[in-house]
Amino acid sequence: MRALLRYPLLTAAGPHAAEFLLVRRHADWLRRWFARHPAWTVQVDAEFARLRKTPATLSDPTRPARDVKTGLPFSRRRYVLFCLFLAALERSERQNTLGNLANRVLELVHGDPALAEAGIRFDLTSRDERRDLVQVARLLLDLQVLRRVHGDEGQFLAERGDVLYTIHRPLLSTLLNVRRGPSTVDAEAFDERPSPRKLCPKRRRAAIAACGPASCEACSTNRSSTTKN
Repeated sequence: MRALLRYPLLTAAGPHAAEFLLVRRHADWLRRWFARHPAWTVQVDAEFARLRKTPATLSDPTRPARDVKTGLPFSRRRYVLFCLFLAALERSERQNTLGNLANRVLELVHGDPALAEAGIRFDLTSRDERRDLVQVARLLLDLQVLRRVHGDEGQFLAERGDVLYTIHRPLLSTLLNVRRGPSTVDAEAFDERPSPRKLCPKRRRAAIAACGPASCEACSTNRSSTTKN
């Protein structure tokens, strides 16, 4: 249980393969326990185990996504790029390059006026902004959603080359963690959605998942935390 709480996305071929085997062996008990107590779901198959944790509060900043090399928390722009990168991966072939994915993210940024109004910019000519995208890619490599086939992110950062990835689609599909899909929420503005504090406990848990930003594996991941997601 501790392994699953700390690493809510475990893979059979990853660095925590031994913990994955334990989770798979006790999958039925874990599903019942998490469903009964925190009302979380556990998905286990032959390749991975995924604990879908719902945060108690959406304003808790203590478990951010972190740069896998420096440990620094993600910035606001990096979170936005992460979500756009996932959108690009969803529309991608099974293999793609970082350069192609970066161009797709660029199209998504320029095609959404709301991002510009929110002050979100992305420019591949900027080394700092390319670095943000590289950190997103490295986090997805760490989660094993991406597998590096050829090249290196440093080459892309220095504009001296590119990186080819294979996309693990089953893992990609597990990252979004909501009880209601975004398309099923009718309210257009965040403040129009019902406050979880005004609901009964059962409806509160559902509202937390539906009203706040989608919680994904990276957005609340902290490799040094014992309550990782």
